Amino acid sequence: MSESEEENVAASLLEVVGEIGVPDPVQKGFLKAANRLIGAAIDIPAAWLEGFASDHRASADARRELQMAAAKKISAEFGGSSDLANRAFAQQASRILRTQVNLEDVVARTAEELASDSQPDNPSGSPSDDWLETFRAEAELRSEEDVQSAFSRILAGEIRRPGTFSIRTIRAIGQMDQQTAKIFQNFANVCVSVAGGFDVRVPSLGGNAHQNRLGGFGLSFGDLNILQENGLVQNDYHSWLEYSQFARYRVPLEYAGSSLILSLSNPNTSSVRVNGPALTAVGRELLKITDPSENKKYTIELKSFLDGAGLKLE
Repeated sequence: MSESEEENVAASLLEVVGEIGVPDPVQKGFLKAANRLIGAAIDIPAAWLEGFASDHRASADARRELQMAAAKKISAEFGGSSDLANRAFAQQASRILRTQVNLEDVVARTAEELASDSQPDNPSGSPSDDWLETFRAEAELRSEEDVQSAFSRILAGEIRRPGTFSIRTIRAIGQMDQQTAKIFQNFANVCVSVAGGFDVRVPSLGGNAHQNRLGGFGLSFGDLNILQENGLVQNDYHSWLEYSQFARYRVPLEYAGSSLILSLSNPNTSSVRVNGPALTAVGRELLKITDPSENKKYTIELKSFLDGAGLKLE
């Protein structure tokens, strides 16, 4: 892409950003990401942006028109209707268009995610070139809506605060299948996060996850093995953390999307080791883009377990 073409794409992107309502503090980061992810395609960005500026999301009809325009452009670049051009187009066009549509969908979702911020912080910098290149390589291959939604949340989070998500986390999302995603959601629904995410685990409620104590909550020993194989859960499912220190100082914790306070129900409580499978650094990063849903059965058993240990959730 020539310098003048890059300037045109940047100008079009800026117009779209204003139309959608992406807040000023994060516009620079979004523009960089969008230009890197969709700005280098042959004759596609302008066509996409023109439609997107008026409708915020490309309709199926608009997308088909975009594909036709791109197909004509690619065919012309190969020399019209020659046999060589037709064969090359037949082999490559489908892949090119599919990956471009995937990236456009992710960028569109990211814009919507950022536009929902009422009072965004001023980010210190923007996503790095290496980070964006890895993101592009992974995101362009996935067309499932839930995966694209995850990618858009990651990109929005990195634009808001560069360094929030590692390259390993991007790759983990790119490799995640539906089964793993479902198990991870089950984990997110019942995990306890203390000290701002310093430790995130699912308490085994006095039992042992190795012996299937958490199987009734969608986290069987086999399920945990799948999460561990994907780099999301630490190897030792029976590791522990001392919780009395958090209760003594009334440290806030996160559970099922709510902020709670852990306190001592028995002032004589001196030590409470809470065992259970804990998330890795990648797992803790992915937890930031999940929407936990309370498992009421587990909540009842968790409170009962903590109460028996001299602790209380408030």
